[in-house]
Amino acid sequence: MVLLDTTKENSLDWSKYPYGPDSDTPGWVEESFTDFQKGIHWRSYVVCDVAYNNVNNWLWTPFIERKDDSVNRLYIEIKFSMRDCNLFPGMALSCKETFSLYYNEDDQPMRGAPLNSIAMMEAPKVDNFKLIDRIASDEGRFTSNSEVIINTEVRSIPITKRGVHFAFRDQGACLSLISIKIYYIVCPSVINNLAVFPQTPTGQELTSFVTATGNCVPNASPIADDVTASSVPKLICKGDGNWTLPSGGCRCNDGFEAVGNSCKEIPGWKRPNKMLDSSVLAQSPQKNQSFASPASPASTGFSLPERKSPTSSSSSSRGREYFWVAGITAGILAVLGVVMFGIFFVKKR
Repeated sequence: MVLLDTTKENSLDWSKYPYGPDSDTPGWVEESFTDFQKGIHWRSYVVCDVAYNNVNNWLWTPFIERKDDSVNRLYIEIKFSMRDCNLFPGMALSCKETFSLYYNEDDQPMRGAPLNSIAMMEAPKVDNFKLIDRIASDEGRFTSNSEVIINTEVRSIPITKRGVHFAFRDQGACLSLISIKIYYIVCPSVINNLAVFPQTPTGQELTSFVTATGNCVPNASPIADDVTASSVPKLICKGDGNWTLPSGGCRCNDGFEAVGNSCKEIPGWKRPNKMLDSSVLAQSPQKNQSFASPASPASTGFSLPERKSPTSSSSSSRGREYFWVAGITAGILAVLGVVMFGIFFVKKR
């Protein structure tokens, strides 16, 4: 997220030291950098006080607010060009081929130019200006009036307060600050496993990890795990602005199906009926009985017949057959006895 981009500005008008007609050196001068072939017309700052001794030119940006307390680190990209000191034979009293980058972090902007403190500065750490780096033209210095070699350098700082001033210190270079961009890096908003993760600034250190928590898309719920009732979706934001190490997630609710990164209603879907209606269960004599185990004789009020072994069952069957045959035989003998008695009685008469 860009906080300052000088290529988008029509005028800069930054604070600088020295300043005014009584200055010992011309110092920083605002002008336009133009490259017709590349379509460039940017406002920039130049300085070239190589013909002076004890050069100490300062230029600092406006107060750059981080705007969001979650912003932990700011980056500054500097595009610049620098002349080779060999272009100034005999007239360069203090020619340098480097410049220094500082910053001052505070909860409010500096009021005007702190002239005395900067003019008397002998060490970079005085008066809360901290040295970030001393920068050289690694990609080359131009050695003719028509040749321009643009160098690009990126530095970063941790930030905990409301905002910051960046400062550039020249001590005798012939230098053009072509463009300055100040920004912070974020992991972009993303949908992962049906969970929405917000845009998340990176951590305070380049190696820091920031954990972000996601929210399920509409018509979805967190996936339950074996330990808790639900597993909250999470992602890790790395220092380079990329997400990693997803955990948890969401799934579509009943009656919905995943279509891309959303849950859409399933056409014609009806919620299935419950296996047992609660009113039926309330009237059942076994309403307090668990469905997971069969009913016991004690709970139902009925007793089951005792199981017999095959041997005892066979013996009982043979005993019943014996009494049945004996009963029939006795009946037949009784009938025969009556008949014989009748025949004897008739003959005697």
